[in-house]
Amino acid sequence: MDNYRGKTVSGHREIAEDAKKILGIEPGSGIISRKPYFAYYLDSRFVEVAETVEGVRKQVGNEEGDYVFVGSMCVRRYRPGLKELVTAIDPLPGAGLVYRRFLREYNKLFSVYQVGAEPMNAKDAVSEGASAGQIQAALQKAIQYRDQGYVEHARQVLQSIIDVQPKNAIAHREMVKVYLVYGYFDGVSLDKAEDELMRYAFLMPNAPNIDSYKKTIQNLRVQHQAQWGAGR
Repeated sequence: MDNYRGKTVSGHREIAEDAKKILGIEPGSGIISRKPYFAYYLDSRFVEVAETVEGVRKQVGNEEGDYVFVGSMCVRRYRPGLKELVTAIDPLPGAGLVYRRFLREYNKLFSVYQVGAEPMNAKDAVSEGASAGQIQAALQKAIQYRDQGYVEHARQVLQSIIDVQPKNAIAHREMVKVYLVYGYFDGVSLDKAEDELMRYAFLMPNAPNIDSYKKTIQNLRVQHQAQWGAGR
Protein backbone atom coordinates (compact mmCIF):
# COMPACT_ATOMS: atom_id res chain seq x y z
CA MET A 1 0.00 0.00 0.00
CA ASP A 2 2.81 2.41 0.88
CA ASN A 3 4.52 1.68 -2.45
CA TYR A 4 1.23 2.24 -4.29
CA ARG A 5 0.64 5.50 -2.44
CA GLY A 6 4.18 6.58 -3.27
CA LYS A 7 3.58 5.96 -6.96
CA THR A 8 0.31 7.86 -6.78
CA VAL A 9 1.80 11.03 -5.28
CA SER A 10 5.13 10.88 -7.13
CA GLY A 11 5.79 14.11 -8.96
CA HIS A 12 3.20 16.19 -7.12
CA ARG A 13 5.74 18.27 -5.21
CA GLU A 14 7.83 18.85 -8.34
CA ILE A 15 4.79 19.97 -10.31
CA ALA A 16 3.51 22.18 -7.48
CA GLU A 17 6.84 23.93 -7.09
CA ASP A 18 7.35 24.31 -10.83
CA ALA A 19 3.83 25.63 -11.40
CA LYS A 20 4.24 28.05 -8.51
CA LYS A 21 7.46 29.41 -10.01
CA ILE A 22 6.00 29.77 -13.50
CA LEU A 23 2.50 30.95 -12.59
CA GLY A 24 3.25 32.92 -9.45
CA ILE A 25 0.65 31.05 -7.39
CA GLU A 26 0.05 32.93 -4.16
CA PRO A 27 -0.27 31.20 -0.76
CA GLY A 28 -3.90 30.82 0.21
CA SER A 29 -5.11 30.30 -3.36
CA GLY A 30 -7.96 27.84 -3.89
CA ILE A 31 -6.64 24.62 -5.43
CA ILE A 32 -9.25 22.34 -6.99
CA SER A 33 -7.87 18.80 -7.18
CA ARG A 34 -8.70 15.25 -6.14
CA LYS A 35 -6.44 15.17 -3.09
CA PRO A 36 -4.88 17.96 -1.00
CA TYR A 37 -1.27 17.27 -2.05
CA PHE A 38 -1.00 20.25 -4.38
CA ALA A 39 -2.71 22.58 -1.90
CA TYR A 40 -0.37 21.38 0.84
CA TYR A 41 2.78 22.02 -1.18
CA LEU A 42 1.44 25.41 -2.28
CA ASP A 43 0.32 26.44 1.22
CA SER A 44 -3.14 26.91 -0.22
CA ARG A 45 -6.79 25.98 0.29
CA PHE A 46 -7.95 22.57 -0.92
CA VAL A 47 -11.21 22.12 -2.86
CA GLU A 48 -12.11 18.58 -3.91
CA VAL A 49 -12.60 18.36 -7.66
CA ALA A 50 -15.92 17.21 -9.10
CA GLU A 51 -16.21 13.85 -10.84
CA THR A 52 -17.22 15.14 -14.28
CA VAL A 53 -16.06 17.92 -16.57
CA GLU A 54 -19.50 19.51 -16.27
CA GLY A 55 -19.08 19.47 -12.51
CA VAL A 56 -15.70 21.18 -12.79
CA ARG A 57 -17.25 23.78 -15.08
CA LYS A 58 -19.75 24.54 -12.34
CA GLN A 59 -16.95 24.81 -9.78
CA VAL A 60 -15.17 27.26 -12.06
CA GLY A 61 -18.37 29.22 -12.66
CA ASN A 62 -19.02 29.38 -8.92
CA GLU A 63 -15.42 30.53 -8.35
CA GLU A 64 -14.86 27.78 -5.79
CA GLY A 65 -11.12 27.91 -6.44
CA ASP A 66 -8.42 29.70 -8.39
CA TYR A 67 -6.66 26.78 -10.07
CA VAL A 68 -7.69 23.32 -11.23
CA PHE A 69 -4.89 20.74 -10.98
CA VAL A 70 -5.37 17.52 -12.95
CA GLY A 71 -2.98 14.56 -12.89
CA SER A 72 -3.25 11.67 -15.33
CA MET A 73 -2.86 8.85 -12.81
CA CYS A 74 -5.52 10.21 -10.46
CA VAL A 75 -7.88 10.69 -13.40
CA ARG A 76 -7.36 7.16 -14.68
CA ARG A 77 -7.81 5.54 -11.28
CA TYR A 78 -10.32 7.79 -9.53
CA ARG A 79 -11.80 10.43 -11.85
CA PRO A 80 -12.24 8.87 -15.32
CA GLY A 81 -14.91 11.45 -16.04
CA LEU A 82 -12.17 14.11 -16.12
CA LYS A 83 -10.11 12.37 -18.79
CA GLU A 84 -10.69 15.21 -21.24
CA LEU A 85 -8.92 17.66 -18.93
CA VAL A 86 -5.62 15.78 -19.04
CA THR A 87 -4.82 16.69 -22.66
CA ALA A 88 -7.47 19.20 -23.79
CA ILE A 89 -6.56 22.80 -24.54
CA ASP A 90 -9.70 24.81 -23.78
CA PRO A 91 -12.45 22.68 -22.18
CA LEU A 92 -13.39 24.94 -19.27
CA PRO A 93 -15.15 28.21 -20.06
CA GLY A 94 -13.82 30.78 -17.64
CA ALA A 95 -10.58 28.90 -16.94
CA GLY A 96 -7.66 28.66 -19.33
CA LEU A 97 -4.98 26.00 -19.54
CA VAL A 98 -1.91 27.76 -18.16
CA TYR A 99 0.48 24.89 -17.41
CA ARG A 100 1.08 21.38 -18.66
CA ARG A 101 4.04 19.11 -18.05
CA PHE A 102 4.87 15.48 -18.72
CA LEU A 103 7.11 13.83 -16.13
CA ARG A 104 8.72 11.00 -18.06
CA GLU A 105 10.24 9.51 -14.91
CA TYR A 106 6.76 8.77 -13.56
CA ASN A 107 4.92 8.57 -16.89
CA LYS A 108 2.44 11.19 -15.71
CA LEU A 109 0.93 14.22 -17.38
CA PHE A 110 -0.21 17.16 -15.27
CA SER A 111 -2.41 20.05 -16.41
CA VAL A 112 -3.31 23.25 -14.57
CA TYR A 113 -6.22 25.53 -15.44
CA GLN A 114 -6.50 29.02 -13.97
CA VAL A 115 -9.88 30.61 -13.35
CA GLY A 116 -10.25 33.86 -15.30
CA ALA A 117 -7.14 33.26 -17.42
CA GLU A 118 -6.75 32.86 -21.16
CA PRO A 119 -5.28 29.57 -22.42
CA MET A 120 -1.50 29.58 -22.73
CA ASN A 121 0.02 30.97 -25.90
CA ALA A 122 3.63 29.95 -26.45
CA LYS A 123 5.69 33.12 -26.77
CA ASP A 124 8.32 31.34 -28.87
CA ALA A 125 5.87 30.64 -31.70
CA VAL A 126 6.81 32.07 -35.09
CA SER A 127 4.61 34.03 -37.45
CA GLU A 128 4.34 34.60 -41.19
CA GLY A 129 7.51 36.15 -42.57
CA ALA A 130 9.83 34.52 -40.02
CA SER A 131 13.36 34.05 -41.29
CA ALA A 132 15.03 30.67 -41.70
CA GLY A 133 17.12 31.46 -38.63
CA GLN A 134 14.06 32.30 -36.56
CA ILE A 135 12.34 29.09 -37.64
CA GLN A 136 15.40 27.02 -36.76
CA ALA A 137 15.65 28.71 -33.36
CA ALA A 138 11.96 28.04 -32.71
CA LEU A 139 12.41 24.40 -33.70
CA GLN A 140 15.25 24.00 -31.23
CA LYS A 141 13.16 25.69 -28.55
CA ALA A 142 10.26 23.32 -29.22
CA ILE A 143 12.57 20.33 -28.85
CA GLN A 144 13.89 21.79 -25.61
CA TYR A 145 10.36 22.29 -24.32
CA ARG A 146 9.48 18.69 -25.16
CA ASP A 147 12.63 17.34 -23.53
CA GLN A 148 11.76 19.28 -20.37
CA GLY A 149 8.22 17.89 -20.43
CA TYR A 150 6.42 21.08 -21.46
CA VAL A 151 4.59 19.27 -24.24
CA GLU A 152 1.88 21.85 -24.87
CA HIS A 153 4.45 24.62 -25.28
CA ALA A 154 6.28 22.36 -27.70
CA ARG A 155 3.08 21.57 -29.61
CA GLN A 156 2.17 25.22 -30.04
CA VAL A 157 5.63 26.23 -31.24
CA LEU A 158 5.78 23.30 -33.66
CA GLN A 159 2.31 24.11 -35.01
CA SER A 160 3.38 27.70 -35.65
CA ILE A 161 6.39 26.41 -37.62
CA ILE A 162 4.20 24.06 -39.65
CA ASP A 163 1.73 26.87 -40.35
CA VAL A 164 4.56 29.00 -41.76
CA GLN A 165 6.60 26.20 -43.31
CA PRO A 166 4.33 23.19 -44.08
CA LYS A 167 7.18 21.21 -45.66
CA ASN A 168 9.39 21.33 -42.58
CA ALA A 169 9.87 17.58 -42.12
CA ILE A 170 11.59 17.88 -38.74
CA ALA A 171 8.71 19.88 -37.31
CA HIS A 172 6.29 17.13 -38.38
CA ARG A 173 8.55 14.48 -36.86
CA GLU A 174 8.75 16.34 -33.56
CA MET A 175 4.98 16.80 -33.60
CA VAL A 176 4.65 13.03 -33.86
CA LYS A 177 6.57 12.74 -30.58
CA VAL A 178 4.30 15.24 -28.85
CA TYR A 179 1.14 13.46 -29.98
CA LEU A 180 2.59 10.13 -28.86
CA VAL A 181 2.69 11.55 -25.33
CA TYR A 182 -0.85 12.90 -25.59
CA GLY A 183 -2.09 9.74 -27.26
CA TYR A 184 -0.90 7.52 -24.43
CA PHE A 185 -3.30 9.38 -22.14
CA ASP A 186 -6.25 10.22 -24.41
CA GLY A 187 -6.10 7.70 -27.26
CA VAL A 188 -7.47 10.13 -29.87
CA SER A 189 -4.18 12.00 -30.27
CA LEU A 190 -2.69 8.86 -31.79
CA ASP A 191 -4.73 9.68 -34.90
CA LYS A 192 -2.95 13.05 -35.01
CA ALA A 193 0.38 11.29 -34.53
CA GLU A 194 -0.42 9.13 -37.56
CA ASP A 195 -1.32 12.21 -39.61
CA GLU A 196 1.94 13.93 -38.73
CA LEU A 197 3.89 10.74 -39.42
CA MET A 198 2.27 10.47 -42.85
CA ARG A 199 3.42 14.01 -43.66
CA TYR A 200 6.91 13.28 -42.35
CA ALA A 201 7.12 10.09 -44.40
CA PHE A 202 5.99 11.95 -47.52
CA LEU A 203 8.69 14.59 -47.03
CA MET A 204 11.39 12.13 -45.99
CA PRO A 205 10.39 8.74 -47.44
CA ASN A 206 13.77 7.15 -46.70
CA ALA A 207 13.94 8.16 -43.05
CA PRO A 208 14.97 5.09 -41.04
CA ASN A 209 12.63 5.69 -38.08
CA ILE A 210 9.27 5.66 -39.86
CA ASP A 211 8.48 2.00 -39.18
CA SER A 212 9.53 2.43 -35.56
CA TYR A 213 7.03 5.27 -35.10
CA LYS A 214 4.30 3.19 -36.74
CA LYS A 215 4.97 0.35 -34.33
CA THR A 216 4.98 2.71 -31.36
CA ILE A 217 1.59 4.13 -32.35
CA GLN A 218 0.18 0.62 -32.66
CA ASN A 219 1.56 -0.41 -29.27
CA LEU A 220 0.20 2.70 -27.60
CA ARG A 221 -3.28 1.99 -28.98
CA VAL A 222 -3.17 -1.41 -27.32
CA GLN A 223 -1.87 0.05 -24.03
CA HIS A 224 -4.51 2.77 -23.97
CA GLN A 225 -7.33 0.33 -24.57
CA ALA A 226 -5.97 -1.95 -21.84
CA GLN A 227 -5.91 0.92 -19.35
CA TRP A 228 -9.14 2.67 -20.29
CA GLY A 229 -11.21 0.00 -22.00
CA ALA A 230 -12.82 0.13 -25.40
CA GLY A 231 -14.72 3.31 -26.19
CA ARG A 232 -13.34 5.30 -23.27
